[in-house]
Amino acid sequence: MNRWLRDHTSPLIVAHRGANTQAPENTLAAFRQALILGADAIECDIHLTRDRVPVVMHDPVANRTSDGRGRIGRKTLTQIKELDVGKRFDKKFTGERVPTLEELFQEFGRQTLYLIELKNFLNPYNGLDRVVAELIARYKLEDYVLVQSFSPLPPRLVKKRIPRVPIVLLYFP
Repeated sequence: MNRWLRDHTSPLIVAHRGANTQAPENTLAAFRQALILGADAIECDIHLTRDRVPVVMHDPVANRTSDGRGRIGRKTLTQIKELDVGKRFDKKFTGERVPTLEELFQEFGRQTLYLIELKNFLNPYNGLDRVVAELIARYKLEDYVLVQSFSPLPPRLVKKRIPRVPIVLLYFP
């Protein structure tokens, strides 16, 4: 069992997309604020760019939360990093960029639990499981992550690579 969960005895406070009422969702600013506010865990959504980099963004398209348009999976990391995901939320966040999963792990390391939602349920064999599993292993965060999806396949593919990582099936009636 995941040591982080086993040793945590009170209910978990999970910041869904970070402190998304105080900072732009799924940004480092939102995750920082969530931890300042006392969240035990941060929930983030992961898409794969065209050049196979896992980025933290909820929607499959850039339209709602950024100054850009188009599908995340059709853009390179360079194109994703050009998007401003802050100014639509509030002018004081102008210049906030889409983080990669690696940047998230670099910034917060083992100070939080991560609920990682794989957003490739329509294309579960696109390799997102492999790159996410590699990053979890590289940063030695096996005891600090739960991998989840609305489809059972993407988390199971991660679990095949890292058996001790707990997986969660999300359900929306």
